[in-house]
Amino acid sequence: MKPTQVIAAYIKKEWIWSVFIGYELIAVVLALFTPIDIAIPCLFTKLTGTECLGCGMTRATMSIIQFDFERAWHFNKLSFVVLPLLVALIALDFKKFYKTEQSKNA
Repeated sequence: MKPTQVIAAYIKKEWIWSVFIGYELIAVVLALFTPIDIAIPCLFTKLTGTECLGCGMTRATMSIIQFDFERAWHFNKLSFVVLPLLVALIALDFKKFYKTEQSKNA
């Protein structure tokens, strides 16, 4: 099985997460290069008027992509823990999926 086929199968299997992560990536890219802001608003903040632990995570991610770590720290300190963990969990899940697909085709 080709790598592109494995990635497509993984996206199909994890379609809900793929749609969410894809949307967020598009929102980040648009915000970085255009004045368009399509980020998902925080429902907790909208309902309560106070920020939740995840508030500022998208802005922190954009700052990390731009290597502006001080600004990222200002937006959300947890981004330095959450982002690496999220990337690692996705990578581990994909690795497990890849091994399963390889054993099916062997």
